[in-house]
Amino acid sequence: MMVRSRCLLVSCLIVFHISLKGQDAQYWSQQYGTRSTLLGGVVIGSVEDLGATYYNPARLALVPDLSFLLSAKVYELESFSLKNSSEQGAAVNNYSVGVAPNLAAGTISPSNREDQRIAYSFLTRQRADFRLDFTEFDTLDIIQGDPGDELVGASGALNQKVDENWFGASYAKPFSRHLSWGVSGFVTVRSQRTNRRYLVETFNANGNVGILNQISNFQYNVWGLVFKGGLAYEKDPWSAGLTITTPRIRLFGQGSVEFNTAQAGVDVDGDGTDDDRLIVQFQEKVKAFSRLAMSIGAGAAYRIKGNKIHVSAEWFPSVASYHIMDPRDFLNQITRDTLSRTIVDETNAVFNFGLGYEGTLAKRWSIYGAFSTDNSAVSDNQGGLFDTGEDSVSSSLAFWDLFHLSTGTAFTWNRADITLGLIYSAGRDDVFLPIDLPEQGNAFSRGDEGRFTYRRLRLIFGFAFNFGPKKSDSP
Repeated sequence: MMVRSRCLLVSCLIVFHISLKGQDAQYWSQQYGTRSTLLGGVVIGSVEDLGATYYNPARLALVPDLSFLLSAKVYELESFSLKNSSEQGAAVNNYSVGVAPNLAAGTISPSNREDQRIAYSFLTRQRADFRLDFTEFDTLDIIQGDPGDELVGASGALNQKVDENWFGASYAKPFSRHLSWGVSGFVTVRSQRTNRRYLVETFNANGNVGILNQISNFQYNVWGLVFKGGLAYEKDPWSAGLTITTPRIRLFGQGSVEFNTAQAGVDVDGDGTDDDRLIVQFQEKVKAFSRLAMSIGAGAAYRIKGNKIHVSAEWFPSVASYHIMDPRDFLNQITRDTLSRTIVDETNAVFNFGLGYEGTLAKRWSIYGAFSTDNSAVSDNQGGLFDTGEDSVSSSLAFWDLFHLSTGTAFTWNRADITLGLIYSAGRDDVFLPIDLPEQGNAFSRGDEGRFTYRRLRLIFGFAFNFGPKKSDSP
C-alpha cells in the first residue's frame, strides 16, 4: 500500500474557531502616554508627556510640566477573519472585546538639582493571544492502491500566548537651554507559550484505520536588559529628536519543550508493512534566549500658529536565525534513530514611519490625528501557522503588516489632563494555510490559499494628574 500526498480541499465540512488578541511581531502596535497615544506614537522628536520614558528620554529635560501618568482604560475591539480562496472554502470571523495594555509612569525630583530629571515607568511592550482550532471531515481517495475513497477526519489547534513587560528608570539632563540628552534602562521579562496539535484519521473500504497524531509544545521565560539613549532639541517653532535602542542583553532564561508524534496503520514506503511510529519527548529547564533588534529612530515637529505637524521614523535591522531553545537530542522510540528539534526565531528588517497633526481649539483644548505604518518583522523563512517543522519550530505568527489611524482630543480640567480618542488599525495578507504535517514519512497533508484580515478599534480614556503648581489661566 503506497500513500501519496494530496491537498484535501474543503468540500464536506470544515469548522474553524479563531481568536486573536494583540500582535507578536510588530514594533509600533502599542502606544504610550496620553497625547502621545492620540498622535499614534509619532513623537520621537516632540513627546510632551511621560511617554518620553519610552519614546525619547532626552525630552524629559525639555518638558517643563510633567505629571504622574497612569493611563486609564484603553478598551479595544478586535476582529480577525480567515477566508479560504477556493469556491468550496469557508469564511470565518471572530470578534473580541478587552482592555489594552498601556503605561504607568512618574517622576522623581532630585533635591537641589532642578536641571536633572529622573523618571520611572512600567509598560507592556508585547502582548498576544492566538487561538485557532479546526475540525475537518471529508471523503477522498488519498491512499493509492486501496479501492474507492477513504473517510478522512482531521482536527487541530494552535494556541500561542506572548507577554513582554518592561520596567524602567530614565535620566535626562540638558546640554543647554535648547539641547538635552537622556537614557532609559529597562528590565524586560518575556514569556511565551506555544501549543500545536494535529490529529488525522482515515478509514478505507477494507475497514483499515490509519492514524497520525502530532503535538509540538514549548514555553519559556527570558529576563533581559534594554537601554535607550536619546538627544532632543527644542527651539520654537521646531523640535527634534534622535534615539538609539540597544538589542536585548540576556540575563537569564529557561523553558520546556514537548514533542509527540504517533503514526499507525499507514504504509508510507509501499513495502506492504505499516510504518508505525512513536516519538515522545519532554525536556525541562532548557536554556532559553530571546533576541530583540536594535533600532534607530528620528522625529521632528513644526509649529505653525496654533497647529503642529509631527513626523517620526524608526528602523529595525534584521535578526539572523537563532535558537530560542536547543533541546538535547532524543531517540525515536521505535526505530531508535537520533532526532533533534530546536525552537527558532528570525526577523526581517523593518522601517516604520508616521505623520501626526495637533491643533489648538482653545487655551486648554487640543485635537489630534495621526497615521503610521507598523510592518511585521516575521521572516519569510518562518513556517506557516500549522508548521511543526521537521528539525525546527518557528516562534512568531503575526505576519501581516498594519497601519494605524488615530484621532482624539485632550483638555485640561483643574489639575488633570484628560484625553479621549480612537485608534483604528488594520492589516491583511494572502497566505498559504498548511494544515500540514511536513515531517518526512508523514502520510497526510492539506493546503489551500487563504486571506487573513485583521482589524482593531481602540477607545482611549487617558488621565494624567499634575502634582506641581496649579496651572494658571494667564499666558
